[in-house]
Amino acid sequence: MISIIVPIYNSIAFLPACVESIINQTTDDWELILVDDGSTDGSGSMCDAYAKQDPRIHSFHQPNCGASAARNAGLRYAQGEVVSFVDSDDWVEPEYVETIIKSMNSVEELIFPIRTIYPDGTTHQSPLPIGVYHGRDEIEEVIAIMHSDRDEDTFGWTANKAHRKSILTHSQIRFPENLNYYEDEVFALQYYKQIKSLRIIDKPLYNYRYSEQGLTNRKHTAECYETAAKLLFENLQGYKHPELIKGFCQQIYDFHIQAEAQENSKKEKVQRMLSSRNFYRQQKALRFSELSRKRQLYYYLPQILSKKIFLMFN
Repeated sequence: MISIIVPIYNSIAFLPACVESIINQTTDDWELILVDDGSTDGSGSMCDAYAKQDPRIHSFHQPNCGASAARNAGLRYAQGEVVSFVDSDDWVEPEYVETIIKSMNSVEELIFPIRTIYPDGTTHQSPLPIGVYHGRDEIEEVIAIMHSDRDEDTFGWTANKAHRKSILTHSQIRFPENLNYYEDEVFALQYYKQIKSLRIIDKPLYNYRYSEQGLTNRKHTAECYETAAKLLFENLQGYKHPELIKGFCQQIYDFHIQAEAQENSKKEKVQRMLSSRNFYRQQKALRFSELSRKRQLYYYLPQILSKKIFLMFN
């Protein structure tokens, strides 16, 4: 059985399409866990109504704590051998459950394409390296490939994957609740460190409703970027593939730069950069010297300039 976890916050306009797409699956081997994250628009009541109509649907409520906390709550309630996550404003194909169950036979992870639906009606399917992969070397190679496209980082998505519940439980893998940006990627790094087999198929099972107001298009605080850099760095430990390491080096550094950009004064920017022990510790541990000359200049120039600016304030 597959446990499908849906975190919900004020999604009453889209929730029916999401839930109905799961109710209308070609197989009944599923349970739907709806986690109302403190909605104020009636979404919580709608969840309860669906749960009363169908015993396979379970409705839970919590104060507003964010999508990560809602997903983690769903993991605590999940009874299936396989777990997947669906966002409340998206929907899945009728063969979603059947395909996941069949495709996860003999592997510990499944990845499938997402179909993005744009407001003008056009669509786009995420590219993936199709195949079955075994062993740490092959898995890390796949991660490096998927993460290499920073504009479409299919490795970091949650909605295009299905996981083994036993691995999540045994390794105590959860979404970081102190982060509301790139928490999916942190979760994926945790999980993929534990697995030895995965399958990637070419059948799109998930429909993503694109919105300019989505989380990925919002600005974030300096603390958010710094936390994302810290957690990515911590969970990258144990990986060996050089291109994978290099790709995450660039991402972690970019988060540090984004954090600096959120400060209001030049003096605060300089002081934060000069005092950031995590910044320099991560630089050394993640081998920034392997970056291209252009990326090295992009990295070192702000430090050189910041020291000059710092002298102006003292």
